[in-house]
This record gives sequence, C-alpha cells and structure tokens, in this order.
Amino acid sequence: MATTYVIGAGASRHAKYPLASEIGKGLIEFMLGNQHLWAPIQARCLIKEFGLQPNIKEVVTELGFRIESARQRELLRTAPRVVRAISGAG
Repeated sequence: MATTYVIGAGASRHAKYPLASEIGKGLIEFMLGNQHLWAPIQARCLIKEFGLQPNIKEVVTELGFRIESARQRELLRTAPRVVRAISGAG
C-alpha cells in the first residue's frame, strides 16, 4: 500500500511537514545558506520577484508560465526555418 502526503494542507503537520505558506520562506533560507555558487544568486532573484516569504504555489505557477512562454517564443522563432526546410524552400 502506498503512502500519500498532502503537503501544505495541514494534514501532515504532525509529521513535521511544512504548510504551503511556510515552504517559500524555507526554500529562500535554504538557498541563501547553500554553498552552491548559484543557489544564493537564484534566491536573491526569487526575493526580488516574489518577496522574502513567497507563496510557493504562486512561484511554481509563475515559473511554469515563464517556461511555457519561452518555449512558445522559441517555437515561433524557429518555425519559419522548419517550414522552409520541410518544403525544400530553405
């Protein structure tokens, strides 16, 4: 039988899982204290964009939108070349 944890809804609070409202702050603190070169830099970008205690759901949603937007721009940028190559006109 599988175990399911519902993070952020309070159902797993007794098991010391954070609430959704606490995850963003914990992530920022972890990243700022991380020894990896890029983690503190990325944390400061998140703070600039979302604040010191970001709502993790908003962060994940916004990052997903940005990734999808970048993919769409790349598709639009490369589509004419692909069409020309397929049609033999390029």
